[in-house]
Amino acid sequence: REGKRGRGDGGNETGRVLCAVSHKTLTTQPTVAIKNSGQVMLKSVFDELAKPTMTCPVTGKRFKEKDVLELIKGRSGYAASGEVVARKYNPTLT
Repeated sequence: REGKRGRGDGGNETGRVLCAVSHKTLTTQPTVAIKNSGQVMLKSVFDELAKPTMTCPVTGKRFKEKDVLELIKGRSGYAASGEVVARKYNPTLT
C-alpha cells in the first residue's frame, strides 16, 4: 500500500494499492495475486515477468498455476450497477 497507515506520518495516507513490481496504482486494470508469496501485481506484468519462469519477481519464490488468483474488479454500489427493483409501498391501517 502507498502511505503508512497508523504511523502518524502527517496525514499522508492515500490507501491506494500499488503493483508490487511496477508500483503503478491498481484501479480497474486486470490484476493477479500469487498466494504463496502474497504479492499483487498487474496481469500484464505477471504475464511478462512471472509466468514464463513461474517465479515471483519480488520474492523469488517458485509457484504453481494453482497459486495464481485473478482478482475481480470491484463494482460500484450505486444504482448504475446491478438490477434496480422499485415497489410502491401501500400501508394498511388496522
